[in-house]
Amino acid sequence: MKATLHLYLRVSSSIQVEGTSLKTQKEIGIALAKKLGMSYEIHNEGGKSSAKDDLENRPIMMNLLKLMDKGIVKHLYVWNTDRLSRNQITWYSIRQKMVKNEVILYTPKGIHNPQDDMENMILGILSEVSQYDNKIRTERSRLGKFEKVKMNYWRGGDCAFGFKLEHDGVGNKLAENKEESKWVKYIFSEYSKGKTLIEIRGVLEKNKIRTRRGNKLWSLGSMQVMLKNELYKGIAVYFDKKSKQTITNTVPQIISNKLFELVSDRRKQLLLRKGQMNRTEKFYLFRDFLICGGCNSPMGGKIKPTINVNSYYCPITERKFIKLMKEMCPVK
Repeated sequence: MKATLHLYLRVSSSIQVEGTSLKTQKEIGIALAKKLGMSYEIHNEGGKSSAKDDLENRPIMMNLLKLMDKGIVKHLYVWNTDRLSRNQITWYSIRQKMVKNEVILYTPKGIHNPQDDMENMILGILSEVSQYDNKIRTERSRLGKFEKVKMNYWRGGDCAFGFKLEHDGVGNKLAENKEESKWVKYIFSEYSKGKTLIEIRGVLEKNKIRTRRGNKLWSLGSMQVMLKNELYKGIAVYFDKKSKQTITNTVPQIISNKLFELVSDRRKQLLLRKGQMNRTEKFYLFRDFLICGGCNSPMGGKIKPTINVNSYYCPITERKFIKLMKEMCPVK
């Protein structure tokens, strides 16, 4: 009976899944199995990060480790040792499983038997080299992104709905997408006039407007994020966690400052009102329309038939989170 070479395929980014990397790993693995006179079985993890993984985000590798414990996997192929992991602790755990279960590791560069003390030491060195290389590439990528952002180029990834990326020979800059921006203006305008997000979403889907990722259905959460995104009023803020520096760039403005503030005010009022609406047991005709002139908080209602009380008042002093508030209502 032929031994089986288990081909573990993985790329570091989901962007590469549809590229040639997985295909190349597969083809070389199959060719190696045929050369060794083995059958083969493919275990495709797809696009998963290796730098910060703790195996919870890699079910295929978890299954392979279980198969090692059962004695099913004895021969494992990977494109490179860093395909197993660049995380020091995770790599150590995988290597220990391989040593315990006498699993031989195959790469295009050679065969590594973890049972051999010298080979085991070499695998450890290769793991350290992979981690160092990963850190160098990560830092190089961070610095490159930071320098481009300082020149007002897009930081990378998908741009927000309403924009498009235009390449000027050096990098990508944000430009207004006329077809999408008119719907951004519609969303902000209608919301400021009192329409709900559910109503607005209905119009978008009726007109077959797709999201940035091409989805037919719009989520209310993504629409909420859109309504508070300052990118639409021409401000792009980038914060670099390592250097603690913030860069503020200008981009094409789609929404006027006045409209953006109107929307922001309505969102705040609805968030404040939400807590009261969930707690109220009585009907108050004007409560949803009254704002305290002293602190701009939504007015509360009070009905006590036994003492003939029917009034509206500022309830800020009665709220449970009063200790967390820095300012009290000036109206007594």
